[in-house]
Amino acid sequence: MVVLDRPENILYSYAMRKLKLYIETSTINFAISNQMPAYKEDTVKFFSAIRSGIHEAYTSDVVLREINRANIDHAIRLRSVINDLELEVLQVNEERCDLY
Repeated sequence: MVVLDRPENILYSYAMRKLKLYIETSTINFAISNQMPAYKEDTVKFFSAIRSGIHEAYTSDVVLREINRANIDHAIRLRSVINDLELEVLQVNEERCDLY
């Protein structure tokens, strides 16, 4: 158990929390695109951290609608990334839009 009586302990406790991250369409694209190798490499490392449980990641039904507009082969690859990461899909509604 971490005692939160000193600043360094509070910082440690905060640092140990999982970040909750929203993954949007372009981030998923970086993982499968060969046009920007440095972005792809960084994204693959980032997704590896998500898979290992370091971060909690989400996407939305808006992203899925964008993916559905892509050509079929590209859409399949993008959906494969979402499935592989086991991203929870958030539903966007009027209430959530008010948060922005």
